[in-house]
Amino acid sequence: MSIPLKILIIDDNINYANLLKRYLEKSLVCEISTLASIENIENLLGYDCILLDYYLQNLTGLDVLNQIRESKLLYPPIIIMTAQGNEEIAVEALKAGACDYMVKGWERKDFTRLILNIQQVVNAYELEQKLKKTQLRYQNLIETSPHIIIVFEDMNIVFVNQAGIKILGYSLSEFQSLKDPFILINPEKRNEIHQLFHHQTNIVKKIGKSYISRQLILISKNGKFIPTLANIITYCADDGKIISQGEFTDLRSIKALEKANVESEKRYHKIFELAQNAFVLLTLDKYYICEVNKRLEEIFGYTQSEILSLEEEGKFHFWKHCILTPNLLEKLKEEQNIHFHNVRGQTKDKQLLWLELSATLVELKGETYILATLQDFTKAHSLQRQLFQSEKMAALSQLVGGIAHELNNPLGAIIGYTELLLNKINDTNHKQKLK
Repeated sequence: MSIPLKILIIDDNINYANLLKRYLEKSLVCEISTLASIENIENLLGYDCILLDYYLQNLTGLDVLNQIRESKLLYPPIIIMTAQGNEEIAVEALKAGACDYMVKGWERKDFTRLILNIQQVVNAYELEQKLKKTQLRYQNLIETSPHIIIVFEDMNIVFVNQAGIKILGYSLSEFQSLKDPFILINPEKRNEIHQLFHHQTNIVKKIGKSYISRQLILISKNGKFIPTLANIITYCADDGKIISQGEFTDLRSIKALEKANVESEKRYHKIFELAQNAFVLLTLDKYYICEVNKRLEEIFGYTQSEILSLEEEGKFHFWKHCILTPNLLEKLKEEQNIHFHNVRGQTKDKQLLWLELSATLVELKGETYILATLQDFTKAHSLQRQLFQSEKMAALSQLVGGIAHELNNPLGAIIGYTELLLNKINDTNHKQKLK
C-alpha cells in the first residue's frame, strides 16, 4: 500500500483550486489541502509538494519563495502556477528556489501534465534530500576523522579537515593561500615527492586514476616533524581538473600506543610470573596449555618447557593432572567461571596435591581462552588432617577416661565390701575364694 502524497494548493481562485483538487484525488493517492492566502510561512511545512499560485491577494509567489529562503527551514518542493506565462518570472522563480513553473490550464491535458510534473518534482526532491544526507554524513566523517585529510585541486589545496588544521597548525585560509603545498613535506624528500606527484598526474591523464601509499614526514607551521602514513588517490574530475585526496595517519600516536601496549604487556606478564598463585592459560577448543607461570612449575614439578613439549606430544593434559574433567570445562563455557575447593592434583613425582581452583573465560587478541588460577593448600590440608587426628585421639582418650571412671565407682564398692568380709570370715577355704 503506497503512502498518500500530502499536497497543498495555495490559490485565491476557489473554483480552480477545487477543480484541481478533485482531479488530483482521482489520479493520485494523495491528501489535498487548500489555502486562499498565506498568513504564516510555517504553515507550509509538513507537505510533500506545494502548488503555489504566483498572484495572490497580498503577495506574489516570489515573495513567498524569498521568505522561505530567509527562514532557512527545510520546505517541500514548490511548483509555481500562473494564469499568464512570463519567461522572466519563470526564471526568477526558479532562481528563488521553485522546482518548476507552469501555466494554468483548464483542460484534461493540462492536469495530466501537472500530475507528471508533481511526480517528477517529488521524486527528484527525495533523491536530492538523500544525496544531501549522504554528503553530510561523508562530510562529518571527514571532519571528525582523527587523520589529516587534505584535498588538492590542480596541486592547490582546497580543503583540510579539523585534524589537519589542529596537527599542522595552519588555518584553512592559510592552507589555501600556500603557493607551494610541498612546503608541508620534509625538505629532504620534497623534490622526490614533487616529481612523484607529477608522474602520478601523467598516469591519471592516461588511465583516469592513480594511488600512492607511503610514509611521509610532514612539517607543521611551527617546524615540528610529523611522521605519517600517506594514502593519496588522484583522479581526473569531469571538468578536467586533477583532484588528489590524501589521508595522512599521524604515526606518533600509533607508535605511542604501541609503546604503551608493550609496556602494559611487560607489566602484566611480570605480575603473571611473580604471582603467589599459579596461573595457566588454556585453549577453549581442546584445552591445550598456552602458557604457565613460575608458581605452577613449583607446584607440579614440571618446567614450562617440559609442560609445553609434553602438551605437543599429547602426553600432558592439565585437566588430568588437576582432576578437572572435561564436563566441568564444558560447564565453564556455559557459566563463564567456576570455583572449586579440595581439587586433587598430581605432581611430576606422583605426589598428591590439594588445590583450590578458579577458572574463567578471557578474551585475548580476539580469541577466547580459559584462565585457571590454582592455590596449593596441600600443607594446610595435611595440617588440617593432623589436627583432625589429634582432636580424634583426644576425644577417644576422654571417652576412655569416662568409661574407666564409670567402671571404677562400682568396682571400688565391691572391693571394699570384699575386704570387710575377709575380716569377718574365719573359714580358710572361704577366705581363699574371696581373695
